[in-house]
Amino acid sequence: MIEVDNIKKSFVIPVKKDGRFLKNLMRREYIRKEAVKGISFSIDKGELIGYIGLNGAGKSTTIKMLCGILKPDSGSIKVNGLDPFENRRENNMNMGVLFGQRGQLWTDLPVQDSFLLLKKIYNVSNEDYKKRIEFLDNELNIGEIMKIPVRKLSLGQRMRCEFAGSLIHWPSIIYLDEPTIGLDILTKKKALSLIKKLNEKCGKTIIFTTHNMQDIEDLCDRVVLIDNGKIIYDGKTQKLKASYTNQKILSITFDYIGNNDKENLIKVLKKSGKILNTCNNSLQLLINDGKIHNMKNILNEINKVCEITDYDISSIKFENIIENIYTIEAKS
Repeated sequence: MIEVDNIKKSFVIPVKKDGRFLKNLMRREYIRKEAVKGISFSIDKGELIGYIGLNGAGKSTTIKMLCGILKPDSGSIKVNGLDPFENRRENNMNMGVLFGQRGQLWTDLPVQDSFLLLKKIYNVSNEDYKKRIEFLDNELNIGEIMKIPVRKLSLGQRMRCEFAGSLIHWPSIIYLDEPTIGLDILTKKKALSLIKKLNEKCGKTIIFTTHNMQDIEDLCDRVVLIDNGKIIYDGKTQKLKASYTNQKILSITFDYIGNNDKENLIKVLKKSGKILNTCNNSLQLLINDGKIHNMKNILNEINKVCEITDYDISSIKFENIIENIYTIEAKS
């Protein structure tokens, strides 16, 4: 359904030098910045992919090329057999896009008028439009805000309407870039439930980008990790988690200790694993070898420095796995 073959994209950006405002204004210098550096992947019909990366990794640039907004400098993209940039109209009729930071609805119009314009643009029949609005209202609770101008909506309300607007024409491919931004906990739960329903029950192909790793873990069977414009992992979410099953998180609580003892404690901890966070009398430690005998040895070493009052051993979180991968990449 989607075939991406060795695509590259770069941008020319101005160089800013400190203390040289007038010189920069009169004579600008530019450099070429590579945003995407030869990535390839394929997505089958009905897949729900988590597309993960740090800020500036190339996620949004990739999505824009898939949407046909940007053209790759080299390489090729085929969406349903068509080049999305050369066939933007055909591509747009079959895709829905939600950018968390950018809206597609008309800000000065009531939500329902924006929806009617989208209905007209995509040639949606009256019958289909009515069914979809009822469905989307049931899923996202948009009925009560349909008559309010978009600019007067809260961020969470606007995101619900933007999400609904991206589905008016019932696209086969949906690109979601931070779709839950600004949503309260209940509305977010509904939005994530809708994403799952669109994929599992409606057969939609979904590319989902977010910085919330819990959402990725809950929804996506497959993840693609991108760093500095290159793919560093493409595979099953469970397989990625399984490769880190030996790692554990040790959470300990201890009696108050002085600065000298605390320094000694830090030294012991750094030998045992990676410190994730610390408070006045508690901390979390990531242990690479989480076997029972090793954990006992670590606890004994810590007990020599301070008295442990409570501890807990848990499996590593998906968020920590992703953080580890990017930390290793940064050092390589």
